[in-house]
Amino acid sequence: MPRQGSQTASGKSLRPVVLGRGDLSPYQFRFGDRNTQKAVRTKHQDKKTGALQVVELGNDELPDGLPAAHTDRHIYPNKSAAEQAAKARLAAFNRSTAGVRLEMAGRTDVFAERLIVVPGMKSGLDGEYLAEAVEQIISNKRPVIERAFLEATMAHRQIDTPKRQAAFLAQVGHESGQLQYVRELGGDQYLSKYDTGSLASRLGNTPAPDGDGQRYRGRGLIQVTGRNNYLRCSLALFGDERLLRTPELLELPQWAAESAAWFWWVRELNVLADRDEFETITRKINGGLNGLQDRLQLWERARALLCVSST
Repeated sequence: MPRQGSQTASGKSLRPVVLGRGDLSPYQFRFGDRNTQKAVRTKHQDKKTGALQVVELGNDELPDGLPAAHTDRHIYPNKSAAEQAAKARLAAFNRSTAGVRLEMAGRTDVFAERLIVVPGMKSGLDGEYLAEAVEQIISNKRPVIERAFLEATMAHRQIDTPKRQAAFLAQVGHESGQLQYVRELGGDQYLSKYDTGSLASRLGNTPAPDGDGQRYRGRGLIQVTGRNNYLRCSLALFGDERLLRTPELLELPQWAAESAAWFWWVRELNVLADRDEFETITRKINGGLNGLQDRLQLWERARALLCVSST
């Protein structure tokens, strides 16, 4: 049964959970940006002329001394998408909330909407909070991708509904070993399939055994693989071919997350997620149904956490 407002399912009040310094592993405390830009500009490509068009959305909450307009580096497929992205970015800039992320091991008494009291940490952090979300992770490793990177890049690519988020998190969870790996595992023998043969050709690698299969192995949360995909990803994220020169950039947290969301976007997987076509999504990412059972299990867990009906 869901618990609401620090009450049990039967309505009995629960005392706040007190968390001291000794209860916590790393913690993050930040104030959200407030009115940090006077406007947001996004770009989209005109389908008829191919020219870049700019959408600019002004900030209604306009104090004095704001910096110049923020320009989003992404190029959106149409005007509607560019407008939605500008609205989302401006809304993010205008948040005026404080957030605290606490990590702790072995606690089962903390859940969403329960009051938490944090004393003895530092000025500004100490106080009472209502838990917004609780993640339960069974792992002895810390994820290499922080939640902030995932949230930001999902918002950029309109992975912004529970159905889309559940499908995306399940797929990248499987591809990255539940956010543990951003570089495809395997030695030269395993990676040789990308170096020569029909698969190498489909990926845009040279037919010669020159090591480009190893160079353009899977990287990022969704395992961008092959020279062709690295080139497309590089042009989309950076506007140049730098990933061909430095493919290891996709192992950095920001670009590991951004490359995954880009891959999701260009293959129009949001539409499939809206229709619950999870196996089709798997085929578009994997080329087959490898690891389907694990993907489905992660999907069910994500749907449960995000309150998505399974019917």
